[in-house]
Amino acid sequence: MKTESVKVFEKRYRRNGGKMVYRRKNKEETVEAILEEYVRPGLKSHGGGIVLEGIRNKTAYIRLTGHCSGCPSAKYTLENLVKEEVLKHTDLVEDVRLDEAVSQELYDFARQILSGSHLAEN
Repeated sequence: MKTESVKVFEKRYRRNGGKMVYRRKNKEETVEAILEEYVRPGLKSHGGGIVLEGIRNKTAYIRLTGHCSGCPSAKYTLENLVKEEVLKHTDLVEDVRLDEAVSQELYDFARQILSGSHLAEN
């Protein structure tokens, strides 16, 4: 006799065309598990990485790091690797987007340059 959890898994598996569907305690843990298994190894081989910035309204916001952060192919990487893998393995999010917000660290560095204080440090 099948347990209820096995029945739920089988139903979800069939509904998703026989694909493994990830479910963890929350959306963030689920997406992190998918990134770790399917996305980070590929990015790491190119000197890059990925950070999950958050999930809002069923949209996961990610930031590419390392060599991937300034790469002209970042949008391609998002669409053809990150988004594809995340949406293939979970139904907890409906979209994946690049978080293109500027970090506070970059703002601080820009202020130093504009004020000329970076010259005093050298």
